[in-house]
Formats: sequence, C-alpha cells, structure tokens
Amino acid sequence: MRSATTTTEVDGVPPRAREHPSVAERRDRGRAARQRVPRRSLAAWEPAADRADPVAILQAQGETRVSELVPLRYGRMLVSPFTFYRGSAAIMAADLGPIPTSGITTQVCGDAHLSNFGLFASPERTLVFDINDFDETLPGPWEWDVRRLATSLEIAGRHNGFSEAQRHRVAKRAVASYRTVMAALAAKPNLEVWYTRSNVQAGLPRLRAMLDKKGVAQAEKVIRKAMSKDSAQASARLTQVVDGERLYKAVSQALSSSGIDPATLELELTESILMQNIAEKAALLNRLGELGVGLSIDDFGTGYSSLSYLKTLPVDSIKIDSSFVRDIHSDPNDEAIIKAILAMAHSLKL
Repeated sequence: MRSATTTTEVDGVPPRAREHPSVAERRDRGRAARQRVPRRSLAAWEPAADRADPVAILQAQGETRVSELVPLRYGRMLVSPFTFYRGSAAIMAADLGPIPTSGITTQVCGDAHLSNFGLFASPERTLVFDINDFDETLPGPWEWDVRRLATSLEIAGRHNGFSEAQRHRVAKRAVASYRTVMAALAAKPNLEVWYTRSNVQAGLPRLRAMLDKKGVAQAEKVIRKAMSKDSAQASARLTQVVDGERLYKAVSQALSSSGIDPATLELELTESILMQNIAEKAALLNRLGELGVGLSIDDFGTGYSSLSYLKTLPVDSIKIDSSFVRDIHSDPNDEAIIKAILAMAHSLKL
C-alpha cells in the first residue's frame, strides 16, 4: 500500500499530496539494485593504480585548518592506528569514491566510526544511544557509513588484542544488526520510525551480568556522565548571553551577598566557549577581572583555534584537557604536548 503526506499550505495555495513508494515497491527497488551491483562486490577493495597519496590528502586538509593546531592533530593521529583512522575520513572517502556503490544515496553521517557513537540523556531523562555529531554529513551511498563503522571495529579490535576470529565476529554482528533493524524499520509507518530509539536502560541488567566488578563500576561511571549530556549542555556550548551581562551580574551579586574574598573565587570558561566572539569575551573577562576574581581556561587544547587569543584574553591560568593527561605516563606524544603547553604557559606567566 502506498502512503501519502501533505505539504503545508503556503500563501493560500492548498497543500498537495505527495505519494511515497510502498514497502513492496521499495523492496523491488532494492532487489533491482542488487542485480546491478551484487552485495559481494561491495565487500572487495583494492588500491587503485592512480590512488591519491594519503599524506597529500592530509596536507591538503591542513592548508584550510588553523596552522598552530595542525601539528597537534597529527600528534593525536600518530598515537595508534585507530586514532589515525579517526582523523582520516577524507582518505577513506577518496578510497571509496572509485568503487561500485549500491546507487542508493542518503544523507550519510560521513564519519560513523565507533567512537562517534555514545549515550546521551533525552528530555524524558532516559538514555539514548545515538551518533555524536553530524558535522561531516553529506549525501552519499548508504553503505559508506556501514563500511566506516565496520572498519573501525576491526581496527579497534586489533589495537585491543582481539583475535582475527573475534574481530570477524564483532564486525559481522554489527552489520547484521544494521540489516535486521533496517528491515524492521522499513515495515513501519514514518511516524513510528521517527520515534524509534534504543532502550538502553532495558539492556543494563544484561550488561552488568556480563562484566566483573571493575567493569560494572566503569560502566556506571559512563552512564552517570552520559546523563549530563543533554540539551542544557548543548545550549551552554552553542549559545551565549550578549555582552555577558547575565554572567557578570550573577558573579557580582554573589560576591556582594556572600561577602567572600573575590581572590578566593576562580571562574572557569571552556576554550570552545571563549572562541565564540573573542572581542566580546575579552571585554567580559576584563570586567570580571575588575571584580578581583581569578579567570581560568578549562579544557585547554580542544578548541581548534588560534593561540593568539592567549595574549588577548586576561586569563590567569589554563587547565589542560584530561585527554592529554590521562595517558601521559605511557604515551610519549601526550608527554610532548603537555611539555609544550607548559612551556608556553610559563612564558606567558600563566
């Protein structure tokens, strides 16, 4: 049976019905696509004779990035094969471009690797498993996202010491889950598809049964952190108060009502927030500094910005992001990055 939706009335013109193909018609189109491009052909890949140099692709990307942060990006990519894979979506896209595709174009994520998925809190205070961002989304063959996900599972498995049989089983299970879920969604009405979500809470008892005590503690820590990732957090990162009036008044009133010494108060602003309208943020920080409070940049090293802002903003200290500190004893790249940041901070008397 075909379904239909109507467009909204515009300027007095009545809406018109728009027909959508039925499930049977969509199934027939899929079968026809498999006749043109058999699924087994999608599994093969060989480097093309004129394959673009992967390093040249990265260098071309670097020309449009903030020059001070390009070495930092390369340093992160050099940590392991998986971190290189995370930063090389353009290389994979170049490799996939010449090979056969299903011919079914969708709005793909563009970077659907393992680490780009996570748990988030919904407005209903339930956990949602979803993609982290769509900043590299583009029209493309639907299977590109599945390829990138399956490949990331293989590379992560190698890095973590899984056997070839285990890696094969994980990747196969992932793509099989994709296939079965898509088949189930294809039979549902559009509205039901829209509201479909993974029930994370329902799977927690099974997860706890599979893990040891340490694993359970780590899983619960991840869940607690996920519950803080909601629209309020996004709003704090993506919006700002004009001229900082709300923040300035709140700090001023708090100091006045509490009677505490301003020198004992330190305000932390994340680097990503500070990068939004530097001139406005500098004016706000100068006003806050006049109150006598300390000012610190939090999550330093994650803002993908020019370092020139350090001589523009009146800050007292910087706090290096934990992603650099966590493996400092075992990762020489993290150690080198930390030393460089500390040397720069000392030179600026921070």
